This record gives sequence, C-alpha cells and structure tokens, in this order.
Amino acid sequence: MAESNCVLVRYQVQKGNVSDVDNEDAAFPLKIESADGSVTLKAIRAQFPFPGRYHFRIKAPSPAGMFGGFIWLDLPNDNEHVPLCRNEICLKALEMPGEAQPRSFESTPMSQILGWDMAMANQVRQPPPYSPAPGEPDVRQPPPPPPQQIGTSDVQMRRPSAPSPMHPDPRLSQAQPTEIPAPAPKMHDLLFEMEPDSAQRPKAAPAAPLGGQTVQQPAPPAPPPVKMPDRDELVRKRESEKQQSIQQTLDRVQKQRETEETERKEKLNIANTLGVQLDKWAFKEDGTYKDIRTLLSTMHTVWPKTDWKEVTLAQLVAKEGNIKSSYRKAIVVSHPDKHQKADSETKLRAERIFTAVNEAFNADKS
Repeated sequence: MAESNCVLVRYQVQKGNVSDVDNEDAAFPLKIESADGSVTLKAIRAQFPFPGRYHFRIKAPSPAGMFGGFIWLDLPNDNEHVPLCRNEICLKALEMPGEAQPRSFESTPMSQILGWDMAMANQVRQPPPYSPAPGEPDVRQPPPPPPQQIGTSDVQMRRPSAPSPMHPDPRLSQAQPTEIPAPAPKMHDLLFEMEPDSAQRPKAAPAAPLGGQTVQQPAPPAPPPVKMPDRDELVRKRESEKQQSIQQTLDRVQKQRETEETERKEKLNIANTLGVQLDKWAFKEDGTYKDIRTLLSTMHTVWPKTDWKEVTLAQLVAKEGNIKSSYRKAIVVSHPDKHQKADSETKLRAERIFTAVNEAFNADKS
C-alpha cells in the first residue's frame, strides 16, 4: 500500500503491437513532492518504472457523471496537474519511437476545456445553495428576449441559450463550485466528443409585440377543393372497359380459329398431291412400314432440307451402331415441335417422316 505522501498509479503499457500489450493491472506508488499535494505529468514521467519515451493518457472523472463516469485526457504538456480517479491515478502509456519528440502546447486551464475545476476532481461534495449578492442579477434566469425590429419579420428572434455544462457562465462559476459526482464503476475506453444535449438547445421565441400590437403572421392559403368523381360516370367507364376486354378476347379466339382452319385446308390440299409420294417412301405394297435401313437411306428424297445428311445403305449395314445414331438424327430433324411456325408442306412432311421412322425402328427392335 502507498504511504500518506504517495499516490497509487495504475497503468497499462502498449508498445505498438497487440501481443506487447500489458493487460495486467500493473501499479506503482508515486511519491508526491509538491507542497500542495498535486501531481504533474512531469513527476509521473520521472518516476515511471520503464525506460524510454512514452505518451500518457490520463483517466479523469467526467462532468455530471456523463460517458460512464470518466473520460481519457491527453494533457498538453508535462506541467499540467494530473486528476485523480477514485483516489488513484489511472493512465495508459504508449511507447514512442526513439526519434519521436513529445509535443508540448501552451497550458490551458482545464476549466475552459471540460467546464469544471481540476482541483475539484478529487473531491465529491454537495455545493452550497446559490444566492446572488446584493445588487447582482440572478444569472440562473435568462434575460428577456430583445424586441423584434421593424422590417426583420422574416428573422426569428432566439432566446440566449442556457449555460452549458461544457461552457459554464463565468459569473456562476465564481459564485458556486461545480458538483463532481462519484464516477461509475463501468470501464470505457472511448473519448467521446462532448456536446450539449439537444434538449438544452435554445428554441425560437414568439414574436414580441411592437407598440402594444401583436405582429400577425399571414395565414397559409387554403387548399383547392377536391372534385369528387361522378358515380354514374365511373360505372359507365368500368362497363365500357369490361366490354372492350371481352371483345378483344373474342377477336383473338376467332382469328386463331380462322388460322387453324386455313392450315387444315392447306394440309388437305397438300396431302392429295404430297401424300402419294410420302406413302410410296414409307409403306410396302402390303401396307406395312419398310425396313428402318431403307427409310434412313432414302430419307433425303422426301426431306429436302439441308439439316439432314444423306446416309447410304452400305453404311447402315456395315455397322449396327450406325442405325441407332442415324435414327436419333432423323428424329431430331423431323420432330414436329421444331416446325410449329413452318409452312403447311414442311409440317406435313415432318409429321409423316417422324411417324414412319419411329414405327420402323420399333418394329426392327422387336
């Protein structure tokens, strides 16, 4: 334990690498050499147990217990007084390269930075009630809003903001010490930007009377009247659209029927002339289908398309596998689904050739 003229310093050392972070709760007693019992950053640097150059971040209680009860400070120079946190000094030490020089700034009173006295950070007590001195105005009450000037009706007059905890009124700080509550036991490692709460922001004041008369703002224009549609007109429009849709459907069905009837008649006319040629190619004299080899070797005579390559009878007889491969090609070439948009003659040829090749191949397998 530290003696009465010493203070306990808890620290963590970071050497620039995650693996080098000292996560243990290390501590050392710091001897207080000043007469007023305060500790400066220079004294911590002189008695720090590790050699080298370090940048120190100091843990300090936050005003009004905000941000979990404490914040982390970067003091501007070594002559700054170090605040206590729960009667101890807590800091983080970041090792600096050998060639790096610590930066020093002009000392700024911490009461201007945080809005509270650093000397009061080590004490927690209730402040005495505030009462203004004789002849001194009560600084807790905001002054009345200034009168609105003529010709500046478009400018909103705003009341002066109440004293912020970040920027206290200097008159109030002289008359009353600021209360520093005990910090919460939670641990945080973030230094948040301290801003006043949105609820404390000044609000616009109502317009002040001018010469005993209140300035009236012009009323907004009334919205135009909404014209309601006629119910009978809506019914007629809906019925008209319904009849139009029904008529379009009937026309489409009628056109499809006429197209199918035309194709059927064309097939009948073509069958009278082309059917004789296809029957002679596919059937024997007894009415049965010819051998599959004969049909495949003569298919080029009834299918003049370029997507079919002629196969000779010698090729089909020489190897049994040639029959199956040629049969598959003939089925793919003459399949009716491939010729849905073709002319009537092509459709008739595809249907007759597809049927004849299938029947002959099945008969040969059996």
